Amino acid sequence: MEQRPEPGLEPYEPPTAAVAQAYLDESERVAQRREQHIDRRAAARLLLAEGISFAIYLVVLMLVFPPAEGANIIVIVAPFIAWTQLVTTLREEYGYQRRGREQRMRAAVMLILLAVVVGSLGTLMLGVDIPVALRFAPGVLCFVLYGLLAWGEWRHATAERIVRKRAPFDRRARLTTTCIGIAVGAIVACVATPSALIANIVNLLAMLALVVWLSASMLTQGSQLALAWGPFLWICFALSGAVIVALLLLAQFTSMPPTIGGYVVGGAIALAFALGAWWGPDRG
Repeated sequence: MEQRPEPGLEPYEPPTAAVAQAYLDESERVAQRREQHIDRRAAARLLLAEGISFAIYLVVLMLVFPPAEGANIIVIVAPFIAWTQLVTTLREEYGYQRRGREQRMRAAVMLILLAVVVGSLGTLMLGVDIPVALRFAPGVLCFVLYGLLAWGEWRHATAERIVRKRAPFDRRARLTTTCIGIAVGAIVACVATPSALIANIVNLLAMLALVVWLSASMLTQGSQLALAWGPFLWICFALSGAVIVALLLLAQFTSMPPTIGGYVVGGAIALAFALGAWWGPDRG
């Protein structure tokens, strides 16, 4: 290739074949060292968990749209955004690459899902009645695509198992965990409350608290909360999401008032998060 040196400067002397080969060998060693710090097995498991949660979110969104009287669809927004923030922290900890093959594949999956969801919701808004079976299609597609991403990560995993230490569960993490539990418990109670005004007010407060948490996480270069949680708190978070979905579907398809039960479950969720944060097995 012809060189075009700067005016007044001599062209660089091209490297010899041995030097060029040494550069190539070193680049391969750099790539190998980089792979040693990427936990692709953990990333694959995380992608699978993302696919399951996102698929459930899409299925619920399609089933409760348009919402029936007493079904407040906004209640699934705040927990899903919180889950997204927690997953982002884990993804970066596992060595997720913001560029290259991983980013391109993930962007393609998100664009496909966005097109499917927007098209489906637009069809429903136009008054077209989509059969219940077809409303599961976006969720199934999401699970399949994320499953393919997870399989791709697993295939590129190294043989060695990467052991990572949990972040310290300090006072700030405990307070944040307690606040998340209170917010999620309040959202569960909102699904059960017959008052739309109270539900909207509580959801607005939960969203404002979520915005404050996300802003603080950005200012401090990410939240370490996901790295401090252990199995107990992750189970609490998963169960709370399942309860929100169950109560929302109950409000959409039945006339059964889940008021008392929803209040009790919401209080139990908040209490479980508090116990896990201050006295549970995950507190460190």
